[in-house]
Amino acid sequence: MRSVLRRLPPSTTTAPRTTPRQYPFIPITTPPSTRTTSSTSTTKPVRKHSRQTSSAKPALSLEHFLVRQRVVSLYRNIIRALHALPRDSAQRHELRDYARTEFERHRAVSDVGKIRYLVSTGKTELDGMRRYLGEMGGR
Repeated sequence: MRSVLRRLPPSTTTAPRTTPRQYPFIPITTPPSTRTTSSTSTTKPVRKHSRQTSSAKPALSLEHFLVRQRVVSLYRNIIRALHALPRDSAQRHELRDYARTEFERHRAVSDVGKIRYLVSTGKTELDGMRRYLGEMGGR
């Protein structure tokens, strides 16, 4: 904190002066030039662009980005295939919930090879589901 000296005006009383005119000096402290986070008396500097407090996830590598696209594409294909079933069908809800729980169960997998294996297994199951739905529609 820095001190700033401020002059006060002379006294306005008309009493006789025995000493030469003197102005008393009163030190005034000024707060540092920071914004406050709230209107309370405590001042905390606000960090505008701090990466330490950021909750953002780290950037994906190219391989992870490409594999993620395949995963999202597979999920969309599964949902589109389920549109062949009637909207109020219990089977449609059951198959959608099964697909969702499988994707959620493997959400934490970060190994690219394991993710590729899961995508290929999912495509195989999707093909089997399409054949099953095709047989049901033909009856």
